[in-house]
Amino acid sequence: MSALASKRLLIRVDGGFRRGLGHIYRMMALARGLARAGAEVVFCSRQDTAGLALLDQSHAQTHALAADQPLVPPALLAAVAPDAIIVDMLATGEELDVLRAGFAGSLLCVDDVGRGLQVADVVVNPIVFHWGKYDSNDVVAALYEGPEYMVLGEQIRQRIAASRPLRQPAERLLLAFGGSDDHGLSPRVLEALRGLAGALQIRVHQGPASRPSPALAAAMRDHPHTIEMTESGDGFADELCWADLVICAGGVMLYELAALGIPCAAIAAEPHEHDNIRYFSQLGCAADLAGQEAFDPVALREQVARLLLDPSARATMRAAGQKVVDGRGLLRFVEVLEGLLAAPSSRKTSPS
Repeated sequence: MSALASKRLLIRVDGGFRRGLGHIYRMMALARGLARAGAEVVFCSRQDTAGLALLDQSHAQTHALAADQPLVPPALLAAVAPDAIIVDMLATGEELDVLRAGFAGSLLCVDDVGRGLQVADVVVNPIVFHWGKYDSNDVVAALYEGPEYMVLGEQIRQRIAASRPLRQPAERLLLAFGGSDDHGLSPRVLEALRGLAGALQIRVHQGPASRPSPALAAAMRDHPHTIEMTESGDGFADELCWADLVICAGGVMLYELAALGIPCAAIAAEPHEHDNIRYFSQLGCAADLAGQEAFDPVALREQVARLLLDPSARATMRAAGQKVVDGRGLLRFVEVLEGLLAAPSSRKTSPS
């Protein structure tokens, strides 16, 4: 029997227009895996956000937190009485120390280069392991690093082994900049692609946290290529697989595309994404299109044109990506949590 059977787990995660939704989708996928192992999962997230709306659709118990409330309010902690808390945040601060002082169960942090490295029992870093933001020798928590721990959604995992032709000439482009595209990359990329030769089919994906964009409407107007707007839904994995090339940001989607073997060109929407994209580029999984502060439409157009015309380059990306991300991150993550709950750490403190 799994060590997770009959355990209650609280997952603390946020997502919205500015933060994006990659963390939300990942924790929803993890929650489904934990439920299959017999655990009961409870979410808590900031209220009035797209992330909370998605969690409400997950059929798990979900609690909304006001902006001025702690990471996990004491009243919620007492009501849920979890055996373990999972905190999915890029860099926790002193609020994690407060949570640790009042919680005697197991504490696991995800993608944390902050206080979690010192006060959590376990830190799992699928993304930030290559940022170089910390010295592993100084970490107190048990640390699991690398893309092999990336939790992918079920729709992505189901399509990993599917055989897809590399069309030549490539003519299907997908622009997908996460749950919100809060930096307005879609209209700028569309404008840059006006000069591409041929008759391309371009889909512009709008995530659930996206907002109306006059700039995007203007960029679509009188475009020389066929433009179609699409929205998030159950078919997003199929949308990724439709594309010959995906132009994306540098977050969780890079891992999804690598696992699917779909060639991509990535633009850093946030400063930390430069390192993420550079890592995948060095391994041959993605083309690096720099970032928003150094947006070069001419260079972008030329690089995309080369990829569309070069099936061997796209084939190399496909093979390299599937070597880096094998799609078994959920299983590994669950095993880490099972080990934590089967042998609780003696370093946890009791509530005062």
